[in-house]
Amino acid sequence: MLERVFGLMTVVFLFVGCAKMRTEPWPAAIVSISGFSSEEETSVRSALTDLNQSSGKIALLVEGESAKSAFPISISKREPPPDAPNRAGLSTFDEIHCAIEISPKVFTVTYQSYLKSVIWHEVGHCGGLVHTTKLGALMYPTTEPFFDYSKGDLSDFLAALFSAAGLK
Repeated sequence: MLERVFGLMTVVFLFVGCAKMRTEPWPAAIVSISGFSSEEETSVRSALTDLNQSSGKIALLVEGESAKSAFPISISKREPPPDAPNRAGLSTFDEIHCAIEISPKVFTVTYQSYLKSVIWHEVGHCGGLVHTTKLGALMYPTTEPFFDYSKGDLSDFLAALFSAAGLK
């Protein structure tokens, strides 16, 4: 655990931002993915598909799936503001839509192992999850490379997401 904390502190603090909680039931539909190169978009879609596969349930309608009654989520690539240069992602939403912004930094060689963590974390916010104080949890305000999360951390995240989003 000490190595995990030390690595998190010395490598980088990639802050993940969030907005208020939503309460509408899911599944959600990814209605747009914009501003990414085709390789980056493929990586984003892969992270989203992995979320469904890891849970064994459908939380997100990603491609070619009916989205008429689903909660819409859009994802775009955007530089973080000057006052938050290390922000890796941001979710904002209202009753009818959630918008996720992903920093270009997570597509660089140095930080590409953070992409899936950032995507899942921001989807968690769209689903109604807030930050936790539990160091090492996927909903902690700073993120780690995805492979650093234990199966238990990921199972806890998925269970919380499904509960908060009203999925069974």
